[in-house]
Amino acid sequence: MENYILIGFSASGKSTVGKILAKKLKYDYVSTDELVEKKVGTDTAVIIKNNGKDYFATIEKEIIQNLVSKKKLVIDIGSGGAVRNPNDVKKLGKIIFLKADIKEIERRILNAPYKRDYLIKIKRLAKSQILTYIRDKMAKREPIYSKIADLTIDTTNKTPKEIIEIILRK
Repeated sequence: MENYILIGFSASGKSTVGKILAKKLKYDYVSTDELVEKKVGTDTAVIIKNNGKDYFATIEKEIIQNLVSKKKLVIDIGSGGAVRNPNDVKKLGKIIFLKADIKEIERRILNAPYKRDYLIKIKRLAKSQILTYIRDKMAKREPIYSKIADLTIDTTNKTPKEIIEIILRK
């Protein structure tokens, strides 16, 4: 039984699709961001603010290495750091890159009740700054996501059910 690893930018559908996919397959759902937060005892943004991105990445790397031996997981990899260590992520299982266009990401971030400090920070930007911010971050991350993905799915205008059907067909 192979694990499914979901990567992609914030609001691309990783958590929503991951939870539903795990339930459908009777797998466990795991979020690396949530595991880091649980281990450290605070929110991702606070961890990074107080300890830096390198500290967060070190904890995340440990967590990913601990997941390598586990099976029947759907793993939601946070949107940033872990994919910079593709060898660790590749050991986990089949990597699925969920992507959406910039306008769709913006719409999802602005309309969803996200609780993560990082996404709340984006919501507080001026409307004109939000698209620029998303575009800049996506330009840096998407080439990395594309390079390590076994499967890429555009989630723009797709329901979680449609996305899961694509995953299971491929």
